[in-house]
Amino acid sequence: MCGVLVLTLPQLVGTTIDTTRLVGYGLGLLSAVLAAGAMIQVRRLGTTESPGAIALYFVLVSALVSLFTLPTGWVAPSVGTLVMLVLAGLVGGLAHIAMTLSYRYAEASTLAQFEYLSLIWAGVLDLTVFHIGLSPWFILAVPLLLTGAAVSTGMVGEQLQRLARRRRGRLPHAERPARKRAA
Repeated sequence: MCGVLVLTLPQLVGTTIDTTRLVGYGLGLLSAVLAAGAMIQVRRLGTTESPGAIALYFVLVSALVSLFTLPTGWVAPSVGTLVMLVLAGLVGGLAHIAMTLSYRYAEASTLAQFEYLSLIWAGVLDLTVFHIGLSPWFILAVPLLLTGAAVSTGMVGEQLQRLARRRRGRLPHAERPARKRAA
């Protein structure tokens, strides 16, 4: 959570408060809550439905809900934009199937940490595709986000426990290094 605060607090502190930015942060927070609910629901559905069926349900529900935005002024895309949208949809569909499969084999609380990696990918795309520089706040937040993800998945705790056992000389047999034989 510290990484998220490092990203957002500099924008919130100041003499004027940008209501548009506040609405964006609020919608981002709402998105996180709804995504958590969706992760849990996908985990439950994964026990009875195939990944392809879950992805299809997601597409159908999303399409129906997005129809409510029609009055806000949809624009017909150009051919190039339409091709990019179709490609984005196909790649997103494959990603959704992969996500659904991952929830079949792992707990939602473990997989949720990988969502933080999307921020890093966004930064990489900003640099390489859009040629937008990264803010110092983003560069400061990335190590915090990665540390938080590692701690919450238990990776850091496991490593610290293994190190403590090694120091005490009580390594389980599977973790002991192989002994070298004398020639």
